[in-house]
Amino acid sequence: MVIVSTTRSASGAVSPPAEPVFPPTMAVAGINLRIDLVTNEVVGALREAGVDSILLKGPALARLLYRSSPERPYSDIDLLVSPDDWTRAGEVLTSLGFVGGDPAPGIPHDRAPYGRDWSRLADASNIDLHEGLSETTGDRRVAWRYLWEHREAMDLRGEHVWVLDVPRRAMLIGLHAAHHRGSVTKTLEDLRRAITLLPETAWAEAADAARTLDCEVVFAAGLRMTEEGAELAGRLGLTDEPWLAGLVLDAGDYDASQAVALGFERLDEINGLNAKVVFAFRKLF
Repeated sequence: MVIVSTTRSASGAVSPPAEPVFPPTMAVAGINLRIDLVTNEVVGALREAGVDSILLKGPALARLLYRSSPERPYSDIDLLVSPDDWTRAGEVLTSLGFVGGDPAPGIPHDRAPYGRDWSRLADASNIDLHEGLSETTGDRRVAWRYLWEHREAMDLRGEHVWVLDVPRRAMLIGLHAAHHRGSVTKTLEDLRRAITLLPETAWAEAADAARTLDCEVVFAAGLRMTEEGAELAGRLGLTDEPWLAGLVLDAGDYDASQAVALGFERLDEINGLNAKVVFAFRKLF
C-alpha cells in the first residue's frame, strides 16, 4: 500500500492524497451506488414514519477522507436511531423486506446488544441498526440526544441524510480503530488519513466528545493504533490505559468459528450469484 503526500493550501486546509489507496473499480463503484440507493430508501421510509436517523459510516467517512467515494469501498449501512424509536425503526425495516437477526449465543459482535443486524436476501442488503455506540457505557438516550445535537446534513445522490459533524466523526474513527484492534486495513487507513487531514482543533473536540460519552479510554486506545495517533493522543492529554480499553472491548469478544459458520449458512440462503458476491464482499470488507 502506498500513501502519497498531501498538500496544504494557504488557508491551512489539507487536500486528500491524489493517488487512491483503494483503487477505484467499476465493481466497487457499483456496490457503493447500490448501497447509497438502499440508504436513501431506508432513511426516507424512517423519516416518513417519524423516525430520525444518523448515517454513521460509509459515505459519511468516504466524503470526509477520500477524494471520491469509490476510493473507499463500503459494504453495509450503519444507522443510529434513538432508543425510543428502536421498535418503530424495526417495524419500518420489516415493511421494506428486511429480516432482523435473532440473538445468537457466542456472536455478540454480529448481533450486539447496542444494535441489530438486518438483512434483505433479495438484494443482499444489510443494515446495522444501532441504538447506541458499542464502545460507550453511558445512558443511550443521553448519548443519542448529544449526537443528534451535533449532526449536519449531507446530500447523498440527491437525497438528504444526517451525519455526525466532523469532530464526532473523528471520534467515531478512533473508536472504530479500537473496536477492530487495528486488525482491519480499512479502519487503520481511515485513521491515518483523518489524522493527516483534520485540524487538531477537530481532534480536541473529538476528545471532549469521547469524555462526554464516557469512551475516552477506548478512543485513546484507537488513536494509539498508529504512531501518529499515539503522538496526537499525547498532545490531547488523553488517558493511556490500554488495559482498561481492553476490558471494555473484550466484553464483546466472540467465538470466531461460530461467526464463520453463520456466515456460510446465510450465504447458502441467498439466491443468485450477484447477490452472493455482494454478501461476501460485505463480510470481507
